[in-house]
Amino acid sequence: MFSFNSQINVSHLNNIYGDDVTIVKIMFESFLEDSLPIWDDIQAKLQQKNFAVIGGLAHQFKPCFSMIGFPDISPKIHEYELYAKGNPTGEELIRRYNELLPEVAKVKEIVIEELKRMEEEGI
Repeated sequence: MFSFNSQINVSHLNNIYGDDVTIVKIMFESFLEDSLPIWDDIQAKLQQKNFAVIGGLAHQFKPCFSMIGFPDISPKIHEYELYAKGNPTGEELIRRYNELLPEVAKVKEIVIEELKRMEEEGI
């Protein structure tokens, strides 16, 4: 059995996928290929001052964390989504994005490391 990084909520993953590490690998890949571009798009929209679309993008981005074993981050993204949908000031929306940025970056780093280890172990 693959031994996941201690920061990943393995019991949460087991509840969703059982012991199927292959599905977890697919979800990790999907996070990098499909979800992170949404996060990058949020940043682009902030820079363009196109604040009206950010709530919808955050809504799309929110579920990915639960699906890859970081369920504690999803509520933070949900809070950001709700704030973004409430016609916020751009400055505060950017500040809140920047608060989340290190957590998202850390998850990305962990997922990349885990995928590398999975490849090395032939998963």
